[in-house]
Amino acid sequence: ASTKITGEEERYSHIDVVDMANNVEGSEQAFADLKPALMKIDATLASTISTEFVALDKVVDAYRTQANASGYVLYTTLTDADRRTLSAAVKAVAEPMSRVAGKVADA
Repeated sequence: ASTKITGEEERYSHIDVVDMANNVEGSEQAFADLKPALMKIDATLASTISTEFVALDKVVDAYRTQANASGYVLYTTLTDADRRTLSAAVKAVAEPMSRVAGKVADA
C-alpha cells in the first residue's frame, strides 16, 4: 500500500493505477492457488481474504475508464481521498494475506 500508491512507479506515463490493478490480480491468483488448503486450515481467514479482495476489486474498478489506453484513470487525476481509499483497501487485504504462508506452512 505504501509503495504502490505513491505515483512514483510510472513517473512519466502516470499509469500507476493499471500497475496496481495488475498487482491485485496477481495477488488474487496466488491466493486462489492456496485457498483450497487454507479453507481446510482456517476457513475464517480464507473467507476474510476473499471478502477483502471483493472490496478491493470494487475500489480499483471505480477507476476504470475508456478515456485512456491503460483502461484506468491517470494517477495524476487521483485526489488525496482516492489515494487513501486505495491504500486502505490494499491494507485490508495485505494484513490477512500476510498470515497465509505461515498457516499453510505449519499445516
